[in-house]
Amino acid sequence: VTLILDCPTNLDYPPVVWVDIEKFKLVMGHLLGNACKFTEKGSIRVHVPDLDNPHDPVHDMIDPEFPDRFAAFRVSDTGCGIDEEHLTRIVHPFEQGEEDHALRKFEGLGLGLALVERTIKAHGGKFHIESADGMLMQPHRFKRRERSRMHSGAPK
Repeated sequence: VTLILDCPTNLDYPPVVWVDIEKFKLVMGHLLGNACKFTEKGSIRVHVPDLDNPHDPVHDMIDPEFPDRFAAFRVSDTGCGIDEEHLTRIVHPFEQGEEDHALRKFEGLGLGLALVERTIKAHGGKFHIESADGMLMQPHRFKRRERSRMHSGAPK
């Protein structure tokens, strides 16, 4: 499996985002853990959007009222994907993609995506899951907060 980090290269400076590192590790750990668990071969991509590019797929998540107040990323993989009818269910605690426990190939309690969604929403962000052609895409938006919680800015 190949891990791809896809970040904009046209920045005059690297963006600075202050986050609650424990919450960020929780979110990224569960998302990357799921991607690894369900991707036997192919790739896992972490995409950080170019927020100045209106053609970037994550650009639609920008809050027009506060365009510079959030950090966004998307985790996608070439794994098995998930059936459309399970997409809304898998963010509920103890729910997994496969309902029949006897048919389940993967271990876990079904808490990871529920924790991810709740953490992102608690930070004023949005969490969205879609599955297409065996690819699970998870765009995320963390709303930027005051420096003590979440903040971004250019070096002075």
